[in-house]
Amino acid sequence: MKHLKVLFQGDSITDASRLDTEDGLGYGYPRFAAELLRNSHPELDFEFINRGIGGNRLCDLAGRWQEDCIDLQPDVVSVLIGVNDCLKYYLNPKSYLHDNEFEEMYREILQTAREKTKAKIIVLEPFTVDHGTFNQLFYDDLCRKIRVTRRLAAELADAFVPLDGIFAESVVGPDVWPDMFSGDCIHPFETGHRLIAGHYLEAFEKIYSK
Repeated sequence: MKHLKVLFQGDSITDASRLDTEDGLGYGYPRFAAELLRNSHPELDFEFINRGIGGNRLCDLAGRWQEDCIDLQPDVVSVLIGVNDCLKYYLNPKSYLHDNEFEEMYREILQTAREKTKAKIIVLEPFTVDHGTFNQLFYDDLCRKIRVTRRLAAELADAFVPLDGIFAESVVGPDVWPDMFSGDCIHPFETGHRLIAGHYLEAFEKIYSK
């Protein structure tokens, strides 16, 4: 049976209280993605690792990338980061990464993963679940981060999950509304995490079929 080490990286959305769970996967999309992958691929011996940390910005992830990615030598690594970089624009402008700095730092961690591991890379774009009350300046900044993420995914990733667009599509219709997926526009409820996990599975299938 082939062994496959799968690493989830990111901020609180990935973290999802992982330290409170015995297997360290947390209560969010990494857990649901792991369930889907095991069910879809019983022929694989999966090892799942969640190293998301709540509150992390891109610079925090870059600072621990060697220990929490390269040293682990994953076969698959996914990255979901960026929304806290937008929050810092308002909470602490001095620590704000401008778009070119954000892109340069993000590119470096993805290139390092390519050069120093054999991992397939899945990039998930940062997102909001818009309730119609979101700060427009924050969202404008997030949109710029999303564009950077999409460019880098096209350049350096093996698969891409366009979460902001996915959530925007999911709240359209007479029987759906944003509160089904998130209460604060950023942190998903279980329904939101399961939605992410389903699209993560689709991204994995693109990689695994190659």
